[in-house]
Amino acid sequence: MIVEKINATGTRMANAIQQMLDAGESEILEFKQSLGEIREIIETAGAFANGQGGTIVIGVTNAGRVLGVDIGKDTLEALANSIQQQTEHQQCASAHFR
Repeated sequence: MIVEKINATGTRMANAIQQMLDAGESEILEFKQSLGEIREIIETAGAFANGQGGTIVIGVTNAGRVLGVDIGKDTLEALANSIQQQTEHQQCASAHFR
């Protein structure tokens, strides 16, 4: 039963990600190719915080092609800390893996 719930959640998440990729970038959705674009990621997070919010998907080209990204043990925490330290508004970051 638990495995079925996990699989259903994974399928829903995969479908949501595919819908984002199909929709393309917008005022509330931004694709970044890699974590090497940290300045741009932080700038976009600040813009989203000052607007209606949004989602940043890392590991995807502007055209919506999935490249993927390698995530180290402390990568997400360091990214969240960088965003929080370098923007005026406190950001709420979440990470999803596929």
